Amino acid sequence: MKKKNYKIRQVETDGKLYYFYEMEWNLYGRRERFYAPTEEELWEKLQQTEDEKLKYILKSASENPVLNDYINVYFKGQLSVGNSIEMKSDLLFIRTITSGSEIDRNITELSADDIQNYYNKLTEKYSTEEISRLHEILTEIFQSFNHIGIQTADLSKIRIPDIKAVPDKSNKPERNLLSENEMKTLMIQCRSSRNSNNAFVIIFALYTGIYMNDIFEIRNHDVRLDDGAVIVQDRTVPVCTECIEWLKERIADKAVESDVLYKNPEQKENIIRNYLQSNPDEYLFTNARGNKTTFYPVSNFLKNIAEKCGISRSITPLVLHCSYLADAIKNGADIEKLKAVYGHDDKFYSSLIKT
Repeated sequence: MKKKNYKIRQVETDGKLYYFYEMEWNLYGRRERFYAPTEEELWEKLQQTEDEKLKYILKSASENPVLNDYINVYFKGQLSVGNSIEMKSDLLFIRTITSGSEIDRNITELSADDIQNYYNKLTEKYSTEEISRLHEILTEIFQSFNHIGIQTADLSKIRIPDIKAVPDKSNKPERNLLSENEMKTLMIQCRSSRNSNNAFVIIFALYTGIYMNDIFEIRNHDVRLDDGAVIVQDRTVPVCTECIEWLKERIADKAVESDVLYKNPEQKENIIRNYLQSNPDEYLFTNARGNKTTFYPVSNFLKNIAEKCGISRSITPLVLHCSYLADAIKNGADIEKLKAVYGHDDKFYSSLIKT
């Protein structure tokens, strides 16, 4: 159940606060209101109702359903909440990619390896952003059916393939890179954004050049404030002083939200270090509900924020990565050191220099 699609409100009745949600249509196709004294109890009621609806709709599906039958059942239930235009867009998107494909068979027969292998093949036609979007939708579908007793594969360990290789084509178009001014404008726009969770990831990517999917995996114990670095997949990535100071401010804000006493600026360093030590396995970047940030919301936010900055061409997380490295080379960075930290081969770095 995608909680982001539910607009929960608080109402006061007889001097008491209740959590409230109005569902467009329930199991019987009628509008229904839900109340509960706590948000957690309200989620339980909504989950139970959605499960019943899913089971009811599934009864009318094909006797031998394939993946797209399950997809249709899931979206038929989901169209009762959230943005129906967005839902229909997601439905069309996932149908286009999966219909008639090698994974379009019974959902109970699909393994995580089947899905991973299919994602790897999709890199020939689709971007990292599109595969991430597909994965997010499929994960939600699999979890929903698993919740009502249909055994499905655990997709949590699947890694989204990064399309890192540079095709060796003579007619390859010029690489899409951000200029120094565009990167500064993006940074300023992100810092002033109300959608701070997604903006934080982009700010960190602009500061460090780390791949977006790798940023999502960084935990508090990977942060090395004294060394000015973060650990990414057993590699030490240096972080500039400005970024370290920005990280400290952000961690201090999280510490205050976590009921850590913060009386004056002199206590800030201790507060930051205590927070990191007390929550070593917490993800450094989380969404509004405190869970690990995922690719598609951040990628979509980047697209919107780039438009606000007046950047008309397509800007993806991969563009941020390449732009950072191109800017580093322009400012005299040693390519061998960049290769040791970020990977890639000589052709890749040559393409950045020629651009």
